[in-house]
Amino acid sequence: MKEKLESRYGYFMISSIIYGFFFTFCLYRNLHGITLPFWVAGTLAYFILAFRQLELKIKKDTVFYAAAALLLGISSVLTDDLFLHFFNMAGILLLLGVSLLYQMYEERKWGFGRFIMNISTFFWDIMESIALPFSQTGKFFKKKSGQENKKLKYVLLGILIALPLFLIVVLMLVSADRIFYEMVSKALSYIRIDMNIVFIICMIFLGIILIYAAVGGLVNYRLKEDQPACKNQEPIIAITFTSILCAVYLIFCGIQVVYLFAQGVTGLPGDFTYAEYARRGFFELLFVSILNFAMVIICNTFFRDHKALKVLLTIISVCNYILIASSIYRMILYVAVYHLTYLRVLVLWFLILLAFFMAGALICVYRSKFRLFFYCMIVLTIGYLGFSFARPDYLIANYNLAHMEVMHIDDIHYLMNSLSDDAAPAIAKLDPENIEGASRVYSDAFSFDAQQTRKMEFYDYFYKLDEKYQSSWRKYNFSEHKAQIAAVQYLEKHEEDKKLLKVDFN
Repeated sequence: MKEKLESRYGYFMISSIIYGFFFTFCLYRNLHGITLPFWVAGTLAYFILAFRQLELKIKKDTVFYAAAALLLGISSVLTDDLFLHFFNMAGILLLLGVSLLYQMYEERKWGFGRFIMNISTFFWDIMESIALPFSQTGKFFKKKSGQENKKLKYVLLGILIALPLFLIVVLMLVSADRIFYEMVSKALSYIRIDMNIVFIICMIFLGIILIYAAVGGLVNYRLKEDQPACKNQEPIIAITFTSILCAVYLIFCGIQVVYLFAQGVTGLPGDFTYAEYARRGFFELLFVSILNFAMVIICNTFFRDHKALKVLLTIISVCNYILIASSIYRMILYVAVYHLTYLRVLVLWFLILLAFFMAGALICVYRSKFRLFFYCMIVLTIGYLGFSFARPDYLIANYNLAHMEVMHIDDIHYLMNSLSDDAAPAIAKLDPENIEGASRVYSDAFSFDAQQTRKMEFYDYFYKLDEKYQSSWRKYNFSEHKAQIAAVQYLEKHEEDKKLLKVDFN
């Protein structure tokens, strides 16, 4: 495979140069614009053509991950959420890496740990292959020119040596003589460097190097496909500690059924409200649920099969479902009183994913050949795609505004300042006259009543939102466009509020 890459150097280098320009056009200062999904599609097209050059047939499993990466690129264009932008990009890179591994290696023999190790190794191999385009370029020109360019090589070496010496000497002479200093300063004043051009050139080279290194890292390094025999530990060890934990979990799960799920038939302890009871211990339960998932995988991976161990792991899995259900129910009770925040939505989403992960771990207890990592990747990919396309900031704003009996300006501050502009269309539906409280910013700066300060803050928020998005088509984002439309409509509807502000908006 390495020989094929070297023999087709011309094709790979030219295609990498084209990709470098395409990469820069799509992503330069633009990680969530309309060009992002085109970059993903272009990257996939590059690898498809590369596989053809390397005489590799596209596998079916590769298609799923490639399609998921493309969908993540599309979802970034539909949201203004920076959290999603970051993890969408991370997800795209991860899915591209996994798709390449599926393409090159037979992963059915890999366990959960081996897959994690091989993915990490692959990305490390790409970093090690960054010098590959330079070394292969050197070999290519050496073969073409033979010994004819020996003198040119010596000249280039001399220039490289002269550059640092030239800078040092000029700096010293500039300090030594005022006239020479003025002459150099005058000469430099005619040289104007646009930093945008510098960054664009650097990004083009980055795209060329990374894409070439990705192919080079894939074909030059052989990952370990064989799963080492590790299921050899004495099961009595696992039976002992899991049986103790099972006893604790059964007691705790009984308490959850009596006090939480049955809504306290025997009454809650002390003066707890259900919201307070739900909040206490939530994150501890979340930690224990994750710990149980890891424990089932570890026991199933390292300890020899034993009927008693399988029964205990099944009990732990069932108890873990009760813990997950308890965590979800606690959060729902808490949200019913204190409404949604981004963290609460994220935690609920993760708990649902954890329930699906737990099902895969339980299947592994009885079916050792079950592809757990593949299953978890499918669940995580579909789950995250759903989360990303849902635009959680908009859902949070809609839910909170629909379920607040009394809306206070402080609640609106959270929507305006803590959420992304995805929430703007929901906020635009509000009327400042139907909100309680005074804006602290404008009540301190201006002598207006509470209602007027609210109007001022709303108008200022939407005015800045309208001014914020005046960018090129390359950076077009659906959510930003929708937020701008909502802002324009609000400003037109509340034109009279502009007079309240002692600021020149023109």
